[in-house]
Amino acid sequence: MCLLIIMPIKAGEFQSTTRSINRAAIVVRPQSPWFDWAAFSRRWAACRSDDLYSVYLVEADESESPDQILRRNFAAIFEEQLTSWHLNEDDWPLRRTFTLFQRWFSARWSIW
Repeated sequence: MCLLIIMPIKAGEFQSTTRSINRAAIVVRPQSPWFDWAAFSRRWAACRSDDLYSVYLVEADESESPDQILRRNFAAIFEEQLTSWHLNEDDWPLRRTFTLFQRWFSARWSIW
């Protein structure tokens, strides 16, 4: 889980260094409940497209499972997803639980 950086010193010579970045990319796609909320909150139909997704680069430890990483970050991701569509927090779901997040969004990840 390292990024290899090669830096030129002088012509013909290179020095390599490694630095661990410990990040995970979480790809979040809205599901039907989010589209229903988005249509209601804006009073018009939100587009329903497989092309609609967001990618979040979050801190990750090698010992963490993808589920642990998602559970640690879901609240911030959920709020960002709501903010991206509708700023009035009064119209947001009151209880933004992990279970609700899983109903409203699909999440895939890549850890490196």
